[in-house]
Amino acid sequence: MEADAAALLVVSLIAASTVGWWAVAIGAMRYLFVAASRVRPALRGQLRYSLFRRTVAAIQASVLWVALLPITPVPFAVAVTGIALTLLVISFTRDAIVLERSTQTETRR
Repeated sequence: MEADAAALLVVSLIAASTVGWWAVAIGAMRYLFVAASRVRPALRGQLRYSLFRRTVAAIQASVLWVALLPITPVPFAVAVTGIALTLLVISFTRDAIVLERSTQTETRR
């Protein structure tokens, strides 16, 4: 997972020159989540398997590579990268909510 995150960060840095600086958020998201877990211990919990999470991760890499293809029109690259980032934010938000709720449930017991 860490090698994938590092590769995604590198590719997002390269794609940023085509689609915009905001594309770096795709590559930085994993590291931001880890940084947030240092402040918010609930985010350190274990997550169950999620097909949605895996699918979104696969979409990120695919979209960034498509955005880098010379034949890809820039407006299309911007649009699909924006959609991919939106899906990634949704995925990370879902995971954060699940981890927070599981911590609250354990605290109540």
